[in-house]
Parts: sequence; C-alpha cells; structure tokens
Amino acid sequence: MEDHDWSQERFEEIKGIIWDHLRPIGFAKADVQYLPLSGLTGHNLVTRYDDPLLTSWYDGPCLVEALDVLRVPKRTYVKPLRITVNEIY
Repeated sequence: MEDHDWSQERFEEIKGIIWDHLRPIGFAKADVQYLPLSGLTGHNLVTRYDDPLLTSWYDGPCLVEALDVLRVPKRTYVKPLRITVNEIY
C-alpha cells in the first residue's frame, strides 16, 4: 500500500464539512471528536500511526482509544419497554 500525505489543511476542511451537517441535527461541538485515519490501509485505527507527516500536527488517540473513552448514556430502567414491530409473519 502507498503512504498517505497527512494534510492538516485537508483534515480541517473535512471537519468543517462534517460539522456543517452535524450542527443542524443537534450535535454539540464538545461531543464531537475528529480523528485522522485510513480505513483503506488501517492507519490510526487500532494503534497510533507513527508517521512524521501525521504526528507533526496530530497527537490525539487512534479510533480504538477514542471508542474506549466514550461516555455511556444513562438509561432509565423504571420506564416501560418499547419495541418497534416492523413486520408480522
């Protein structure tokens, strides 16, 4: 596989585009985390990718590390169970 050019400018551009779609549906900026990664090559998915082009401007977590620290929402167990029924056979 070829190496990627990890561009901070392109990363910031994509962050802006994604935020333009998330803001209108109620996301708060503090609840959104952006990660540079490559699903094609697997870079920065499971372990931090140690490429000087990336580490020169990004020192955050990889995807698995970010998932490990997600907050679990509180569930109320005293309310009735609601299940959607789509089709009945």
